[in-house]
Amino acid sequence: MEANLIFILIFHSVLVFIMVRILTAEGRTLIMDPEGLTVKFFWYQKHYKWDELKVKRVDYIKNFRLYALPFHMRNVVFAPHRIYKPGRWHAENYSVLFHPLSVIYIYIFPKKLYDELKHPGAEAYFSYVMLEELFFEKMEEWGVELELMKKPNKIL
Repeated sequence: MEANLIFILIFHSVLVFIMVRILTAEGRTLIMDPEGLTVKFFWYQKHYKWDELKVKRVDYIKNFRLYALPFHMRNVVFAPHRIYKPGRWHAENYSVLFHPLSVIYIYIFPKKLYDELKHPGAEAYFSYVMLEELFFEKMEEWGVELELMKKPNKIL
């Protein structure tokens, strides 16, 4: 009986820990401007200048969510420190597990798919979404250089 109670306490502690990390990683507000990127989460606020971010990379990741289609999609990863995220991992998962406040990720979609994501309930699939054309236009306008991962054959 006592062993079951200990197991239940450990299980619930781990569950609460994971839920808090998910809330932290996906409950932030991201504000991008010519100066840099601001992360807000309740009372926490941190502003990163573009040149302070050591990681500014466009990742191509395999999609396992959206309509279960076998294509790769893009997300952009920003971090003020070096990260050791394998290229195949979603930045969202890496952020939740290792750095919920400092690894920032944004999914970027072409206009057609971006418009499809506007229907009710679609926002549940992705936390931070931006129109691809607008994102790259702003990065160029603000002089932010992005590292590009190698493109897979089938891209969204």
